Amino acid sequence: RARFEVLDLLAAAAEGQTALLAYGAEPFVVAPLTSDAATIAAQVPDLETALLPVQGPKRTDLALEEAGNMLKRSGSPEGDIILVTADAERLEAVRSLVARLHDQGYRTSVLGLGTAKGAPVPLADGGFQTDAQGAIRLTRLRPDLLQDIADAVGWHYGPLAADDNDTRALLPGAGRNADRR
Repeated sequence: RARFEVLDLLAAAAEGQTALLAYGAEPFVVAPLTSDAATIAAQVPDLETALLPVQGPKRTDLALEEAGNMLKRSGSPEGDIILVTADAERLEAVRSLVARLHDQGYRTSVLGLGTAKGAPVPLADGGFQTDAQGAIRLTRLRPDLLQDIADAVGWHYGPLAADDNDTRALLPGAGRNADRR
């Protein structure tokens, strides 16, 4: 489902530059900043956890930091970062980083994937991801935590929706919470 949402976001990216990061233990630049969203979209169907060069616990903070660094290196005085996830680890570090990015002109919105009940994480070749002990890994949506991240800077959190309202709400210029700069 995450792939479909990313494709929807890419299709709606009307102007400017877009990049795509995947992350696990470290962020991985799938596509650097480019105005060619179609090229990025062509890579999305092949995304899977096994492609990440470093395996290990997810580090949302490092992924957000890399996204901010990409925007800074581009010379962009402002920009939007859209985090697509079920939850975030190291909440204090993530909250602090989102606030720092906000102060630098970069807005972070969050699209929550999954359900509160949780579900196994599928592998591309069948089966499911397992943890270090061999148990099937479940991912659970943590809407309270994701809303907390967005609330830190007065920006947007939205859960996955069947229609395109979730995607449209994340795009620049959408009606979001008041910017508290």
